[in-house]
Amino acid sequence: MVPTHERSHFLRRMAMHLKRSAQGLKIIVADSSSLLHRQANERIVADLQGHLDISYRHFECDFITKIHTALCEVETPFVTLCADDDYANFDVSQKCAEFLAGQPDYSCAMGQYLVFWTGQSKMRLANVRNVEHDSPLQRSISIGEEPFASFYSVYRTEVLEDNILYTKTHVDYNRGWAFPEEMLLHLAVLKGKLRLIDEPGYLFGVHDSNTSEIVANIADGDQARSLYHGFREALVAAICEQDGHVSTRRAKRVVDRFYRHLGRNGKRTVGEKLMREYRKVKRQVEVGVGWRTDPRVKHVPGKAEGNFRSIPWMSQAIDDMVNFPNGIVEPSSKVEAARKAG
Repeated sequence: MVPTHERSHFLRRMAMHLKRSAQGLKIIVADSSSLLHRQANERIVADLQGHLDISYRHFECDFITKIHTALCEVETPFVTLCADDDYANFDVSQKCAEFLAGQPDYSCAMGQYLVFWTGQSKMRLANVRNVEHDSPLQRSISIGEEPFASFYSVYRTEVLEDNILYTKTHVDYNRGWAFPEEMLLHLAVLKGKLRLIDEPGYLFGVHDSNTSEIVANIADGDQARSLYHGFREALVAAICEQDGHVSTRRAKRVVDRFYRHLGRNGKRTVGEKLMREYRKVKRQVEVGVGWRTDPRVKHVPGKAEGNFRSIPWMSQAIDDMVNFPNGIVEPSSKVEAARKAG
């Protein structure tokens, strides 16, 4: 699933990646854009339909509701999301699905998660790891202690659908989306274990128009406290439901330990959260013009091995991000032709 909103220029760039590497997948573009971007996105998908099994859906609702509604149309047992401005290694996605098919106590699996700052040519490998405690509470604590972005994992479809619905029901995305973000991180591991497939699996692009750079995270004062109270009650209930050995009192202590500040500091932005999320990294490399350092290095500090050029999808993805940092604008001639065609 590819969620998009008012960013046809990034979806147009992503179309190159899909055409190169998404054969054999069923793809849904879940769009909530206004008219001009919507029309452009419809043209992008139409151009891809001769090459890929891809469909377009438009929704007039917030992000969480859009994802849940689109998930209800997914017919495959496993699903993964890829943002319109990011890149996924679909070979690793397939390996994740194959792993999950044989491991019913796992709810999701993912490859290594890399973050690329397009304006600085800087890359980091996030601290993704296995979360495999038998206790749901201990898995939740592990995420609270060292969070990482598991949202773009490969999920059991019914698990992600349930997680999104629970979040939509109990947390108000429109009033403060720090809380749905954190809720989804925990629900992912409360329902089952998480397995890391130790290959580069997802490339997250940081740029000036990231939602996290332009949308405030939570409100100030009383609203922040109210939002936190609702978030805490919902997460505590989820912990107790999944781990029958945990009391409500203990679960509240765990949630307060990691998130009490969200009810106090209403000015924290998503940008700051991203910096916290990626502050513990395994490896940071500078990406030069003529070379690519293999990000799979994780056991030998200070030593780089291999070459990004040996990982074709990543080499192509980085080139796309460097050459088209703000996406690809539709040629005016094509826009005019579409307008004349009605």
